[in-house]
Amino acid sequence: MHKVSVFALALISPLVLASPAAAQFRLCNETKQPVRAAIGHNDGAGWRSQGWYLIPAGGCRTLLKDPLVARYYYLFAVHQNIGGGWNGDRYFCVAQSDFTIDGRTQCEERGYKAAGFYEVDTGEDSTWTSYLDD
Repeated sequence: MHKVSVFALALISPLVLASPAAAQFRLCNETKQPVRAAIGHNDGAGWRSQGWYLIPAGGCRTLLKDPLVARYYYLFAVHQNIGGGWNGDRYFCVAQSDFTIDGRTQCEERGYKAAGFYEVDTGEDSTWTSYLDD
């Protein structure tokens, strides 16, 4: 058994309390297959879509590391090996390989493909985790 002195705890406690919580948007894959995911959001300067994030079966991945500045974020995901996935009616641009695309209109004219993302309401939270399941 390890003993920690009250003096040591007094020195450590203010440091722990002063550390800001890590702000982020995480996506967890609760399926039995790996998925590829993309996120769409407005960062205050404009619309942006980013992908592809490979998330193993049963794993999680941080899609955005900065504090969440919007209430709504948008997700699109597909099963890596078997097809099918999660989509919606909010369109963003995607590419075949890894991408960061500014803007969400005229996707085809700019050499991208339009994909339907689904909306995630994060409320007022600066950190959020969404879950994919079958």
